[in-house]
Amino acid sequence: MKGCTGCHVEGDYKAPTHNKEMASAMWTHFVRDLRAKGGGALFCDSCHQGKQKLLVRADKKALSLFMRANYEEKLERANKKEHSCETCHSDPFEGKIFTTLWKIGPT
Repeated sequence: MKGCTGCHVEGDYKAPTHNKEMASAMWTHFVRDLRAKGGGALFCDSCHQGKQKLLVRADKKALSLFMRANYEEKLERANKKEHSCETCHSDPFEGKIFTTLWKIGPT
């Protein structure tokens, strides 16, 4: 990750950027309603592990396995309701949650 400039403009940390919009949407639509299994809080690094982009979307099978192992099996909803792919991707399944469900344009 590029430190603070991964999301912020050097010298103007209040300036709007695409990555700040993404981080805000991640909080609103994802992080706020989830917890680590057993109740631990989530932070950016809980999933990102120091990498701004961590998913390779070209291999759908590998992506599905990664998502299941890291998001479905390690996380739970704060309200204790069922947690599955549909928790974030809706039913019917929508793969492009950023642009379609969250209405955030591409970089």
